[in-house]
Amino acid sequence: AICSKFYGSVATGRGGADVACGGSASCTLGEVATANGTAPNGGGVLMFWDGFGSRGTLMGGRRALCDEHQSFGDVVYGPCVATSFRKLAIEDAPTVLMPGIAATVRVVKKDAFGQIIRSDSASVVQAYTVAEEGGLSLDPDVGSVLGTSIGEMSDGEAAFALRVTPLFHAGDLHANHSIPTLERAEDLGRLPQASGGQAWFTTLSYIWGMDEDTGVGMKSDTIQTLLPKTVQPCPRGYILQLDGQAGRCVQCALGKYSLHPLVGYADGKPECLRCPSGASACPGGSRVDFNPGEVWEEREGAWVLRACSRGHGAVNTSADGSFSHDAQRCEACDAGS
Repeated sequence: AICSKFYGSVATGRGGADVACGGSASCTLGEVATANGTAPNGGGVLMFWDGFGSRGTLMGGRRALCDEHQSFGDVVYGPCVATSFRKLAIEDAPTVLMPGIAATVRVVKKDAFGQIIRSDSASVVQAYTVAEEGGLSLDPDVGSVLGTSIGEMSDGEAAFALRVTPLFHAGDLHANHSIPTLERAEDLGRLPQASGGQAWFTTLSYIWGMDEDTGVGMKSDTIQTLLPKTVQPCPRGYILQLDGQAGRCVQCALGKYSLHPLVGYADGKPECLRCPSGASACPGGSRVDFNPGEVWEEREGAWVLRACSRGHGAVNTSADGSFSHDAQRCEACDAGS
């Protein structure tokens, strides 16, 4: 179409009210004008290229053809010129993951001009995990992937919630190969130290699906994320829950707290701590509230009572006289004391 004018054209298919170029056809568009054309089910009122085999030329370039002198009516995407599917693009992806905590990955379907193909609310796409050597399986040294792995396009977009459950070894978590417990007061100051700042690099996934419109396979670029291998693998308020070697971060519930993900009780596994009996509020996570006038110290993994308000004494032992994290509280002194 050269030196042409179009008015009120309507696309009956996925686009191209004025010019539709498909299959192995070669189309040229230049020095044209359009007004009030519509593509109610697709894009490219002025011109639509359909399929990977289409070949087209925009004389003067897209900007010259799609300037302010053109006017368009109802169109789903790419009002001036558009194409069918060309790329499955990752718009949002995490760069750092924490064990078991969901991260959102958003993928969009784009045409050759980078326009999101909003007309697609039917194609199904799926997230696959990949090992470094290739194949549809995660590196066995990392663990397994959980979460939403299949999604249906909605207005050209789909979102996934992916969680990685890595495998942990004693040396990965801490140098002394033992998790601090609260059996003794001195354990509260003996948290594990970093062992060299190692990290897992895992190519987490890519997204693949079949384009409902063209039948063409769609595959995104590979999403590469970093899974830290540190002594603090979870956010504050979480503990690293271990099932064998597989670990995931779990947030502490009402009545419990965590200041460090590797601190626990005497069973040798990280565990949310029960709030000291002297706490005034313990809603979960890392938050613990105490009464005014009391002095509590955070000792690398737990709250320790240091001083009480005037007229009160500190209680921090169990019935046998040993230190008790859970029993810590301030009690009013007896008369005359």
